Amino acid sequence: MFDNASNKTLTTTGCVKDYFYQSLNKVCERRSTDASDSSLAYIVNLLDQYVRVDQLFEWNQDTGYGLQPLALMYGEAVNARDEQYRISALRRLGDVALFISGLFVTSLVRKPVDVNYYIKMGGGAYGWLSESLQGQSRSSLNPDVFRELSQQFGEFVGVLDEFADASSLRSNQDMLKLYEQWLSSSDPAIASKLLKTGVESNGTEKKLTH
Repeated sequence: MFDNASNKTLTTTGCVKDYFYQSLNKVCERRSTDASDSSLAYIVNLLDQYVRVDQLFEWNQDTGYGLQPLALMYGEAVNARDEQYRISALRRLGDVALFISGLFVTSLVRKPVDVNYYIKMGGGAYGWLSESLQGQSRSSLNPDVFRELSQQFGEFVGVLDEFADASSLRSNQDMLKLYEQWLSSSDPAIASKLLKTGVESNGTEKKLTH
């Protein structure tokens, strides 16, 4: 699997990625969204990674499995002394914000921190990341991808929302309820249940493979 921000365009590996790409492309056409192949490739690989719940959640010795609030992710990026760590932190912030706001936008409506906050934080992170990558000829990350993701973050949230409605990602009601419960509470116990259930083994992967 190639790095999802490389200068290469998408080379699908199996039916799942191909399904993601074709579906996202159709949504973009319906919405007249101007999306480059490189940006679609990035989103496809992001979906492929984060539908595996163990790749989305992080382990904390004190709190268990979960996700840091976006503000804490931003703080880590701001205070990072190492440039590569800052790049990694910004990318993680943008990725998490895009994944959550795109697939669970209706759940965020009921939260104190709404989807506009996710768009602002995620779009800002990608924009800063794009600027940080300028002139780094050795990096495999393409700053143009992150610039596009930043400038059209809100539009890509809409694309992912439509994609999720039309795909099997929202057909597993038990999984969706667990995600919504976790978004409302950030309860590590619910995160552990998600890890045990697993999107990949309980819905997406089985339905999309031949």
